[in-house]
Amino acid sequence: KMGVAPDQLCEKALTKKLRFNARILSQNGRDIHRELCGFFFLADGSLTIYEFRRFGQRISVLPLIPRSVYKHPLGKRCGEIYEIRHIKKGATLYFETTHLSSLP
Repeated sequence: KMGVAPDQLCEKALTKKLRFNARILSQNGRDIHRELCGFFFLADGSLTIYEFRRFGQRISVLPLIPRSVYKHPLGKRCGEIYEIRHIKKGATLYFETTHLSSLP
């Protein structure tokens, strides 16, 4: 009988994710052109968003919103944890940005 090492289980769980494109909606309007890519991890319901920046011929991937489980900060769903059903074309996800120096 063959078993699976715990590291392999963890690695397998991390591969089950949903990738999505995103943009920033801000009052100044300049940030809308930032190229963002998000990941929602099915294993633990966490999500993260990265920014792709081009520096000459080199592309850097910078973490914009660190991986964590996030909740709706306002509206009728205030306090509800974001789930995969909230991530769809045209949806707006809100994040509290006071502790995120990379966001306006």
